[in-house]
Amino acid sequence: MIRVGVLSLVVLCFISSLRVINATEEDEAAALLAFKNNLHDPTNTLKSWNTDNGLPCSLLVALWLHISCNSKQVIRIDLGGQKLKGKLVPDLGKLTALQSLYVILNKVSMFEYWIWIQENIYIAISLQQAREFRLKIQTHEMRVHHFY
Repeated sequence: MIRVGVLSLVVLCFISSLRVINATEEDEAAALLAFKNNLHDPTNTLKSWNTDNGLPCSLLVALWLHISCNSKQVIRIDLGGQKLKGKLVPDLGKLTALQSLYVILNKVSMFEYWIWIQENIYIAISLQQAREFRLKIQTHEMRVHHFY
């Protein structure tokens, strides 16, 4: 349990902020669709992520499954254990109210774009993802050190 807490702290310590001010509902929908388009979804989990169904947070409840909203903004994405494969995309930085991103028990890589993810966001990842993240950070640090 301590190991998971330490890994979560390590992940959060290395995450920087890149916020988009006043993202619109359309911006948030576009960000979610960009993420969806970057995922292999064999069980059609994200079928409801479609603007034909309206915008994700346009009503009192989220119209798109696995999304939670507050004041018409996405605050949580819960995709744990959905058999998804792919990568996070920088567009998720447009979700300015996002507080939680659960991608545990999937094959979703977060490491190419770790810099743009907002600070103070809780990210649930697997131990393997955390190990890969640590390796990516170490590799990045070695490259930076090599330039000096």
